[in-house]
Amino acid sequence: MEAVRFGVAFGLAVAGLHGTWQAARLAWGQPQPERWLVAAGWLAVLVASAAWAGYVLYAADRRAGRVRRRVGVYERWLAFQRGGRWP
Repeated sequence: MEAVRFGVAFGLAVAGLHGTWQAARLAWGQPQPERWLVAAGWLAVLVASAAWAGYVLYAADRRAGRVRRRVGVYERWLAFQRGGRWP
């Protein structure tokens, strides 16, 4: 199941990168506010999906005991997922 989650997150990140690049090229060619908003939307998809892919990998490595240095954001996310409150 983790492989599927990572595959989906990675696929979304690749699509987000492609969409961001295409929208940015259009916005640079014909600067209009709507085009920049589309580019910003694709950038949000890229950042969120890359963070999600990193989280899935981090959680799998942590369960396997391969984490040498903890990442604070992912640790908070894991604590929230386990039922704790968001600090």
